[in-house]
Amino acid sequence: MHISNQCRFDSHTFRGWDWGPILSPCGPWRPVRLETYTSRISHLRIDYRLRPNLKSASGTVGAVVEGIPGCEVAFTIARDFNIICKAVTTVKGDGRDAVIPFDVENIQLWYPHGYGEQPLYEVTATLQFEGKVLHSTSRRIGFRKVELIQEKDDNGNSFFFRINNVDIFCSGSNWIPADSFTPVISAERYRQWLQLMAEGNQTMVRVWGGGIYEEDIFYDVCDELGILVWQDFMFACGNYPAFSDDFRKSTENEAIAILRRIGHHPSLVILAGNNEDYQIQEQYGLTYNYDDKDPQSWLKSDFPARYIYEKVRDA
Repeated sequence: MHISNQCRFDSHTFRGWDWGPILSPCGPWRPVRLETYTSRISHLRIDYRLRPNLKSASGTVGAVVEGIPGCEVAFTIARDFNIICKAVTTVKGDGRDAVIPFDVENIQLWYPHGYGEQPLYEVTATLQFEGKVLHSTSRRIGFRKVELIQEKDDNGNSFFFRINNVDIFCSGSNWIPADSFTPVISAERYRQWLQLMAEGNQTMVRVWGGGIYEEDIFYDVCDELGILVWQDFMFACGNYPAFSDDFRKSTENEAIAILRRIGHHPSLVILAGNNEDYQIQEQYGLTYNYDDKDPQSWLKSDFPARYIYEKVRDA
């Protein structure tokens, strides 16, 4: 059993916030289940790079397989149920990666809404042993080139996104949990809220770091509607105990879990370490010396959380 939901209490939990009452909901709110298997695909990863003409791509599809050795993994990439790429490989042992390179021609590019269409491709991995299917999993992806442009200008550095060589104006909103009690939020409610954003010509939504890592349907709908996602990690308005080895390991595991769950979405364009934690450092005069590049010294300071945002991210 693996539970990757946020279990920390931040400063908003007990004092409310601009938009929220003082509540202290806790405990798992997503399904908890016990899984048994002979062999399974525990993670499916797709990495690719568009060629300069933006009309073709090369990359790899990889699956981490757990269980009996000698299984085969069959990969397919499909668009509108038409298979455009397929391959099969054999897994040599337990906990091993099965990786296959691929090339795709005549790509239909994914764009933010208002700039183009949002074609999506289905990548599927099927685990087989002696002709029997043991497990299958899939991810929807969109092919796009994303650049964060930070160039010096008269005011400092620019900060804007370029998608498929087109500069994007990121009008948008800050997304808090859509209800104080998250289990009552239906898939239809997610779709209605995000559709309202798209109809209001908003091209980006920022998932606030004082809330939750959102449900899969949230990111699926953003893919379909062409809404770019700015994703905060769940650290907000606090100074976290990064001096603890256990806490740092928990944070790293949390980051891995969320990236494995949402990292394939074409709508996801940036990951931010926290919400206003550096503002807390400034407000309370906590130690922050920009020229100090020794992460171990940060752990001994009164602002150890810096280690999470500037070191763990590089792990």
